[in-house]
Amino acid sequence: MHRPESCSPGCGGAGADERQLLRDGRVLSQAYNKHLGSTNSRMSTHAEENALSGVRRCDARGAIMIVVRLNNLGEPRLSRPCVRCARISIKLGVRTVYFSI
Repeated sequence: MHRPESCSPGCGGAGADERQLLRDGRVLSQAYNKHLGSTNSRMSTHAEENALSGVRRCDARGAIMIVVRLNNLGEPRLSRPCVRCARISIKLGVRTVYFSI
């Protein structure tokens, strides 16, 4: 996994967690973390899972994922995918993951 030079691709609004899946210069999927139940619930699906769920395996193979997390001030924060999301990305053939630090 790599760190991008700039976190501008895919940056959302303040306090945002956003993932984009790109291949051949086009956006295949864009997703955010989703809370299951109420917004106070600790149960959620990660944005990486949501971004990959609607993409065919053949489209994901060789794709680039950009993972960005911003705090409430709009400053980049660590957004390295968790082990589960990294495994899903590898299994589907995502070539490179860039994340904010």
